[in-house]
Amino acid sequence: MKYVWTVLVMLALAGDMRAANGETQPPLRTISVSGSAVGHVPADTILWNVTLLTADKTVVEAKVSSDGQVKGLVDACTRLGIQGSNIVVGIMRIQDARMEEVEARDASKPFNVTRVVTIRQQEPRLFREMLEMLSRGKGYGVRYDVVSSRTDQIKKETMVKATETAKEKAAAMAAVLGAQLGNVLTINEYPPVGWNSPDSSILVDQSSTAFGVDAETIRITIFVTFEIQ
Repeated sequence: MKYVWTVLVMLALAGDMRAANGETQPPLRTISVSGSAVGHVPADTILWNVTLLTADKTVVEAKVSSDGQVKGLVDACTRLGIQGSNIVVGIMRIQDARMEEVEARDASKPFNVTRVVTIRQQEPRLFREMLEMLSRGKGYGVRYDVVSSRTDQIKKETMVKATETAKEKAAAMAAVLGAQLGNVLTINEYPPVGWNSPDSSILVDQSSTAFGVDAETIRITIFVTFEIQ
């Protein structure tokens, strides 16, 4: 322990002597750049939300009617190659029109039953067949959204491209001035403090050749600071 303290004191004294002699550390030379890349996320999945509506005389009969609707829908989806985890059946909701403020479509069938089924269709080319099948179903309320199953993957790929581009830019700029890149000092996916320029002012360094009417455009900018030697 005494040896450690002796070394620390000697280092401190050496620092004080350099300061007294006017010796200072040369300022750290840095280069800060941004790398921007664009990726396109193709729409490859259709999410259907089908609301099944039925009514019956008793709760038991209402449940049987709803179960029959679900089975018919699942069987139709299976014929289109959609099954398993791509079909999620929601909780059955039963309302008694005699007790609640809801309107019964048929006074003799006061128990209204609602159930939502979510269907994930990963073959967009079968959209027409799916739409026709659902339009033939009695008591079906249908809506759908077009989404992508690769959003997270393409975001990561675009982020990597933006980072690679930032490094290439920094190396090229330093080389022009006869310098080389040293250690990486900072890497940020958010603009530096005090940055007031809009994203549109940052040039896109690496674009994507992918295209499509339904494709979502993702733009990612990475801010990096290197030491230069």
